[in-house]
Amino acid sequence: MSLQAEAAVLGACLTSPKAADIACDLLTSTVWQRDAHLQVFDAIRDCRHDQTAPDPIAVTNRLARSGKLDTVGGPVALHDLEAQAPIGLNVEHWCRIVLDTARRRHVKAALERAQTAVLETEDIDGLVEDVTADLAAGGTARAVVNPADIHAAFEQRVTDGQPQKGWRLPWRQLEWFRIPDDGLTIVTGLPGSGKSTWLDAALVGIMDRTDLKVAFFSPEMSPADNHLHELVRTKVGGDPNARLDESHAAAADLLSRCWWIDDDRDSTPSGVIATARRLVRDQGVKLLVVDPYNNLEPDRGGMGDRQDLYIQALLRRLRRFARTEQVAVVVVAHPRRTERIQGTDAVYKVPTAGDISGGQEWWNAADLILSVWRNQSGEEPQDFGDPRTVKIVVSKCRFGKWGGMGSGQLTFDVESRSYR
Repeated sequence: MSLQAEAAVLGACLTSPKAADIACDLLTSTVWQRDAHLQVFDAIRDCRHDQTAPDPIAVTNRLARSGKLDTVGGPVALHDLEAQAPIGLNVEHWCRIVLDTARRRHVKAALERAQTAVLETEDIDGLVEDVTADLAAGGTARAVVNPADIHAAFEQRVTDGQPQKGWRLPWRQLEWFRIPDDGLTIVTGLPGSGKSTWLDAALVGIMDRTDLKVAFFSPEMSPADNHLHELVRTKVGGDPNARLDESHAAAADLLSRCWWIDDDRDSTPSGVIATARRLVRDQGVKLLVVDPYNNLEPDRGGMGDRQDLYIQALLRRLRRFARTEQVAVVVVAHPRRTERIQGTDAVYKVPTAGDISGGQEWWNAADLILSVWRNQSGEEPQDFGDPRTVKIVVSKCRFGKWGGMGSGQLTFDVESRSYR
């Protein structure tokens, strides 16, 4: 079954660049049982890195240049793999089988080594620790980071005086932190608090001052022209219909800097990440927005009964995508519960990552956690603020290069859809 799954994955990759993106995102070089399959996978991954479609001809040429074509069985072997592409190209399903069987091989080998060693070792406790660590590694053979790379990055940071990095927001009141440029930012807030509206205003302000390009996966704002209309309203500071010339120019500028991932085509994490990766490499996109995360449809196989494991895997994939592609990923997440402030009828506490379903996973994975809050009911404005006053609270900032924790206030203007 393992070899069949490996062939199915490679066949899908040779047939579809999108399948290749998904497979390369999910699999590593350590999971392949057949060495010839590993060689083909490495060639596919090299093509992908060079932004070349990994079709049989391109992969054949790549293997020929590296002297490995005969090792894998020649061009005929690649065409045989292509013929084994699964119907529907459900590459995620076959990737899971490859990962599962690789994990089982790893566990079996670790236990066999332990069975041999237990009769010879004098340090049984040390053996237990080694076996436990080996099993926990999951067969991924994690590489040690190159010390030379670490040192070069350290020297650059020290030499540059550790300048603040990331995307600076357009408001002086929030200048103490930035959106991580290669990390995962979580934006949360009560329903109706304006977190998506605030995020739109922040991105429009950043695009007005920088060369930022953005990819949106925003099913709640679809169709895309609805979202564009709201972005234009924010950019021109009023009703687009009342400022036609200005609005047309604003729309043209935004359409040259923004892309919308079609949520009707493929709303799975694998599909969204694969599309975003192509936009990063082909269009120079530097920031991906997922708004909200729960509109992502689980990959084939679903999340089962363990939503926390699904969220953990999702956030790890998004954070890894941010790191490997050097882009910002911003995820909007609705809290699953809120607590009312004691002594009030309808004033609720500022939600944090702990209020999102699977809260601990959000806290662990996020590089920056930001909450958007306002006194929506208007109750006791002298204590909790006017409904137009928006409070931005940063409860986690992983590294000082992006700023720190704290809070700031802005005033929202409904007509211009802007914050001041």
